[in-house]
This record gives sequence, structure tokens and C-alpha cells, in this order.
Amino acid sequence: MNKTSQVYQIFWSDYQKNPAKITVALEKIQTSLVEPVAVKTHFGEPGNNNALRGKIVKPAIGWLINQNLEGFLTDTNTLYTGQRSNTKSHLETAKKHGFADLGLPIIIAKEDDFEFKLVKLPNRYQNLPIYLGKELREAKSIFCLSHVKGHPMFGFGGALKNLGMGGATPRGKRILHASTIGKIDYNRCLVCGLCTENCPTEAIKKEGGKKIVIDYEKCIGCGECVAVCPQKAIEINKEDLEICQEKTAVYAWALVKEKPSLYINYLIKINAVCDCFSSTSPKLMEDLGVLISDDPVAVDQASLDWINRKSGQDLFLEVNKINYQPILNMGEKIGLGTTKYQLQKI
Repeated sequence: MNKTSQVYQIFWSDYQKNPAKITVALEKIQTSLVEPVAVKTHFGEPGNNNALRGKIVKPAIGWLINQNLEGFLTDTNTLYTGQRSNTKSHLETAKKHGFADLGLPIIIAKEDDFEFKLVKLPNRYQNLPIYLGKELREAKSIFCLSHVKGHPMFGFGGALKNLGMGGATPRGKRILHASTIGKIDYNRCLVCGLCTENCPTEAIKKEGGKKIVIDYEKCIGCGECVAVCPQKAIEINKEDLEICQEKTAVYAWALVKEKPSLYINYLIKINAVCDCFSSTSPKLMEDLGVLISDDPVAVDQASLDWINRKSGQDLFLEVNKINYQPILNMGEKIGLGTTKYQLQKI
């Protein structure tokens, strides 16, 4: 993809004074959504106050409703055990976080047995089994609202991760995480037990109180242990992390291919970890604002560039020590979008 995509920028101070600026940006984009529109977002794990809330995305939802298009708010259930791992508690969480007050129904996308492959991809992922949430898969358009933050396995999370990993059913997530199995460096491990306390499948145990062991039959490769270990004693092979990122880009393409789609990235409460954590991490920097585009690769690249300019460093790389380029590179290679963009201030 050789084109340059347009990315519209709203500073957070301006957005707070006049949230209608987001309508101005959306109307500048020529993409016409077709109903039903799946509003893909993340409803936030209870206890994590960094995640998006209904009141934050209300101006964007208001714009969609004013288009007189049928739409629904949606996400898929998680692979790990938690408040968003089953539909009932996931819906309750969405309601508690203000998403039921926006004028659109909330639908947790169902897991079914529908599998397909992107056989025309000119790479090794042409036979990758794709499992997407039913309602997301069947929607005619995607309106993707993402919180930009760090991630212990992806380096950062934005639109691409929200689409790919977030659009996958638990079965699909297991396929994406298949390569991300942690290995313990016993020279670093202090047997503090944080990994055992945070493992969602109880795959990690203290053996005789003196050694940490992982039951790889139970391990789902979610990376929670990697994120919480203070000694960085649980590691995932760099190449395996890159494969997970690349597969996630493929899933993102599978979800939006041949569909009109729009993307809003919220660069607020920027912290080191993902919104799946059930605790609130400190902000790494000031709130920056909002970026809007019809290109998920461009809006993620623009988000990273803005964060790095303002922080004076490659922030997520410094904090998480994870190369985040594979997901961007794969997205560009398969035609999902481009890292070349022109920034337009609103």
C-alpha cells in the first residue's frame, strides 16, 4: 500500500472544551459506514480505572446515532478467567462502566464453530484458522474505539490489537497465543509467588514451596506472569512474540477486509500495561488527545509518534522492552493500512 492516509488530531484540552470536535473530524473522512455497525471497544476490567468508560466515548457514539445507522457496542469474551470471560459478567461490567447509557445495545460477540482462512495471503499465515466473534464477523461496518497504552507482550496496544486479539473468540485467542508460552529463568526467580497469584488458569505452582513450575497443559500463553514478575524471570522467545503480533494483524485484516471502517484512538491515561489488568497502573505521561482515521495502521503509527515526540523517547520500547514493529509491519504488508500518514489538526 503506497498511499498516504489522513489522520486527524484533537488535543485533549481542546476535546474537553468542545467534544463536538470529534464530529468535525469524522465528517472529514469520506468513509461511509453501512449498517449494522459493530462498535468494537474494550469495556475494561473491573479495578482498572485507566480503561475507557462510556462517558469518554459518548461524543463518538452520538455522532454514529446521528447518522441514523443501526449499531451496537461489542467485544468478545476473554481467554483468561475474569469478569469478562463469560457473557453475563462481561455485560454487567460494561454496564457498570457506563456503556449502557450511550443509546446503543451491548452485544458480547458469540463464539461459534465458524472457521475460515485467508488463503490468498502471500505468506505463511494463509492457512491460519480464523475464529471471530459472530456478530463482529457478520457486521457490515466496524467503528473501532481504542485506548492506547503499553502491553507486556505487544509493546503497546491500539487499534490493531483491539481489532485482532479483541475480535477473536477465546478459541481464536488461543491460536494467537499458541506461541507465547513463558519459560522460567531460575537464576532470576526468587519464588515470590506473584506469578502463581496472577495466573488465570492456575497453571503455575510452587513446588514444595521452593520452586516455581508451569503446567504447560493448562498454560494459555496470556502473558500475565511475564507482566507481573518483578525479577523478569519469566521470558518469552522474541521470535514467538513477533509471530503472535503478526497473527494478530492477520486477524485484524480478517475482521475488517471489504468492510467500511473508522478508528478512534484515545491517548489518555497512557500506562505501561493493558486494560485487561484488574488494577490501575500509574500514568506514564500527560493526556495527549484523540486521533481519528479510516486506516488502523496509520492511526496506531501516528499514536506512537505523538507519544514518542511528547515523551522524548521511544516510550513503550523503553518501558516494556518489546519490539512493537511486527504488528505494524505485517498490517502494512498484507494491505490493512500504511504507516505513511498526513496529520491534520482539528
